[in-house]
Amino acid sequence: METIVYNSFYLQAILFALLAVVLLICALSVFIKPAKRIIRASLVDAKSGHIFDISHAETSIGRSRSCDIVLEDISVSRFHAVLSMRSKSWMIFDTNSTGGVFVNGKRIDKKQDLKDGDRIKFGNTLEYIFYSTAVTTRKKKKTPVYNYREDFDDSDIDYNPRPSNSGYNSSYKNNINDTDENLDFKDFS
Repeated sequence: METIVYNSFYLQAILFALLAVVLLICALSVFIKPAKRIIRASLVDAKSGHIFDISHAETSIGRSRSCDIVLEDISVSRFHAVLSMRSKSWMIFDTNSTGGVFVNGKRIDKKQDLKDGDRIKFGNTLEYIFYSTAVTTRKKKKTPVYNYREDFDDSDIDYNPRPSNSGYNSSYKNNINDTDENLDFKDFS
């Protein structure tokens, strides 16, 4: 019986010491500066001058939120392209995008080597200038959101579709300022 109590005492002491070490490491991590992020390359928006820093050896580009660089444009695929550093040179890979990737005005087939000053176009509208070193001039802007609705004719789209037998007055579909008094609701009780 004494050995069991004796062993559990040592087990509790070891667990307490382990917990103290973990808490000490957590507390010290608050005061230690994080590792400095190394910027390997930059993409600069040709229109706005917005700078995308590239700090990974492979950087995904596309419309999806899971990409490293998110481009919110309808002509950009969800996973459009990948920038990759290969043996101290940069390459861009088209990941079977619908709109294509253009380097200096020419559509690439699968991959293309990049050099400083190359103009990369994603889809139909977004053009960026590639620099293999970090661009030092910083513009404090958020990621640009491109909205090309003015080029899109949406007059034939019904944004408030209702089935014909739903019980709503047909005037509700065309006039969103109607009040409840103007609506015909069926009594389902």
